Amino acid sequence: MSRKKLNWRLEDGEHLVAAWGEKPSGPGWSNSLVCCLIKGADGKLREECLQKDEQTAQMLDLFPYSALAAADMTRAVKRLVRQAGNGRPRRPASNLRRDIT
Repeated sequence: MSRKKLNWRLEDGEHLVAAWGEKPSGPGWSNSLVCCLIKGADGKLREECLQKDEQTAQMLDLFPYSALAAADMTRAVKRLVRQAGNGRPRRPASNLRRDIT
């Protein structure tokens, strides 16, 4: 199995916070990106993306589930922000909170 090449790398003190599938598109085009959120030693965040030809077989298998979950979560957060009316999400009612274990 050959090693995948990346057009970016983690610098000293940086670490990967999260990665998710995203399917941006426009008139006549679409793409299948794995977006990577990276936190630097200074606390600043940056995003890097893996193109389809940079993704591993495991990433390609997980992609449709991750992209769907990310899109659904984004819509849910946008809806909450709109409903709050001031751009700040409200805290959910205590009976709606649940712990994830």
